[in-house]
Amino acid sequence: MPAALPPECLISETEVKYTGSQWTTMKGQPCLPWIYVTGVINSLRNDQLFQNGSVVTALNYCRNPTRDPQGPFCFVQDTTTNLVQQEYCHPRKCRASGNRMSNVQKVLPQGLDVFYLVLTHSNLMNQNYEPVS
Repeated sequence: MPAALPPECLISETEVKYTGSQWTTMKGQPCLPWIYVTGVINSLRNDQLFQNGSVVTALNYCRNPTRDPQGPFCFVQDTTTNLVQQEYCHPRKCRASGNRMSNVQKVLPQGLDVFYLVLTHSNLMNQNYEPVS
């Protein structure tokens, strides 16, 4: 599974600028292409509502063109009624959003290689290795 880093994740649950490639809802349903949905729902025909710049480039990915406070969504076709309905996607939260560096220290263990210990804002300890050439 790829790292949870933008644009494949959300900084907050109410993210309106999500441009990742998730194309399934939280219930596991595949999203319909936005171009198909805009033929049914007139209010979504405005390309400027989409972060990608158009309905066409949004493909069938989860988006939040209406700035819904519940976050990105898409439309699915109900298999029993054939009706098109909105479902929320809930992409993963970004792992890196709380891990910004706040304190960097050089630690010199035995030998010539250099290790950096990084304390993040969320108090996680990251260790970076830098071989000396």
